[in-house]
Amino acid sequence: MATPVAAACYVDPATGTTYPIDVPRWRSDMGGPLLVSELPGIAPADIDRTRRSLWRYRRALAVDVPEPVSMGEGMTPLVERRWRGTSALFKLEWMSPTGSFKDRGASVMISALRQQGVTHLLEDSSGNGGAAISAYAAAAGIRAKILVPASTQPAKIVQARARGAEI
Repeated sequence: MATPVAAACYVDPATGTTYPIDVPRWRSDMGGPLLVSELPGIAPADIDRTRRSLWRYRRALAVDVPEPVSMGEGMTPLVERRWRGTSALFKLEWMSPTGSFKDRGASVMISALRQQGVTHLLEDSSGNGGAAISAYAAAAGIRAKILVPASTQPAKIVQARARGAEI
C-alpha cells in the first residue's frame, strides 16, 4: 500500500513524480499515465444526507467541486433476489439518467473538467461511456467528440448524437 501524501495530487507511478491536481493534465512529463494519490476516505458523518445523488459523497473526492454537473445520478434502487442459492442485492442501474452506471463517473469527470475551464473533450467508447459523456458534456456546455468502433450499437450512437456529440 502506498504512503498517503499530504494533499491530493497526480502521481506518475513509474517515477513517483507528483503534479498539482487542480491544473489540467492528462499525462506525466515523460508521457506516461497518471494516478491520483491515495486519499483518506470519509466517515459516515462526512456524507451529506440532504442530497439524493452521488454528490452526497463529495467529501471523498480529490478536489472540491462547488458546482457539480448533475442530472440526478446515483441513488439507484437495490432489489433483493435469490441468486445461486443465496440472497443478493441487485442495483437497478438502468434507472440512471442515460441508463448506465457510467453516469456517476461522467458526472464527476465532467464537473472537474468544467471547473478547470475545459471547453472540448475527446472520448473513445463502444457505447455506454460515450452516451454518458455526451450527456454530461452537453449539460456542462462542453463540446464532445466521441470515437466509436464500427461494432457500436446504433442506439448508443443515436443517444450520443442526440446530446450534440460529434461521432
